[in-house]
Amino acid sequence: MDFNPDGTLLAVAGRDLHIHVYDETTKSLAFKMKEKNDKCGHSNRIFCTKFNHVDSNMLVSGGWDSTI
Repeated sequence: MDFNPDGTLLAVAGRDLHIHVYDETTKSLAFKMKEKNDKCGHSNRIFCTKFNHVDSNMLVSGGWDSTI
């Protein structure tokens, strides 16, 4: 899991293959991320998420399926 640079969002992930992004001020789910259509996203458990500290709109994840 990781907070964005200003600490307002928290990204977490796990075995459901989605990245859950929570709003830290309201303590509620802001949105879930999962690729669609021809992009498969992760096919196995996601074990890490990290916000880019230069561009807070960029988030990376790594999974047990050996993809980033």
